[in-house]
Amino acid sequence: ILTVLLLADGVVAQGKGEAAPDKGAKQNKLDADVEKKLEDSWKDDKKRDIRAPELKEEDKAAFEKREKVEVDTSGALAYENFRRAKQLQIQAKRLQLIGDLDSILKQNPPEADKPDLLFQKAEFFLEEAQFHFFEGMELDGKIAEALDKGDDAVVTSAMDEKEKFLEVSKKWGGDALKIYETIERKYPKYERMADVLYSMGQAYWDRNDHKKALVVYRRLIKDFPKSQYIPDAWLAFGEFYFQHAPDEEKDVKKALDAYIEAAKNEQSQIFGYATYKQGWCHYNLTRFDKATELFKEVILYSQV
Repeated sequence: ILTVLLLADGVVAQGKGEAAPDKGAKQNKLDADVEKKLEDSWKDDKKRDIRAPELKEEDKAAFEKREKVEVDTSGALAYENFRRAKQLQIQAKRLQLIGDLDSILKQNPPEADKPDLLFQKAEFFLEEAQFHFFEGMELDGKIAEALDKGDDAVVTSAMDEKEKFLEVSKKWGGDALKIYETIERKYPKYERMADVLYSMGQAYWDRNDHKKALVVYRRLIKDFPKSQYIPDAWLAFGEFYFQHAPDEEKDVKKALDAYIEAAKNEQSQIFGYATYKQGWCHYNLTRFDKATELFKEVILYSQV
């Protein structure tokens, strides 16, 4: 501050064309200016004290109480209850529709209508399988909590309940597969065969019957090369050779080729993931520069 004031005085004096004062006079003026600034600062501090008096103890307590934010979990609980109720309503409606389709099919509708009715029924079966699967998986939280508490009885009970849900899911999925297979066999010219094959492959995949799923996906790729499901079909091949195949059948190069095919359509929902898995294939093949390049591409893609 002293240096700035000194320079400022020199600039002003020279700007006016006046002679600079002698050193002693200038120092006295500087001391007076500093003293005045200190005095003004002290007055400002007093004014601040007047404007913001010290809080009393009772005021501090009230302030701290206001600052504490209490988390109200009732909103989350209400949402969960609402979500659960809606899921059960949807399931009830789905079961009703399955019954309606059964009633229609018993009336022996025209042959041309049967594949569409059967496909709708199979799709509802697959949805029901997924519903029970997720019901079972949601019990993992309860199991983990019971494990932390050392409550073996609750762990056993929850695990048994989960197993029942998964068994029911498997049964619904198996019934859906039978219908898809019936459509494929009896109605090969069905206009929605690409949808049938995709759903059939998905049903096999969900049951961890990966090789049967790939047989179906191979036919989908061959017979319906323009289908919207082609990227998903190729992705399944990539996933199989990269991680799901038996150890002796795992093949990173085959997986990479499949992921490249899966990522050919940049508008596909799985484009980013297929590109990401290409990066891991290159990483496993020690092509680290290429892997880094692809990982960067995924980051840029995710920001678009």
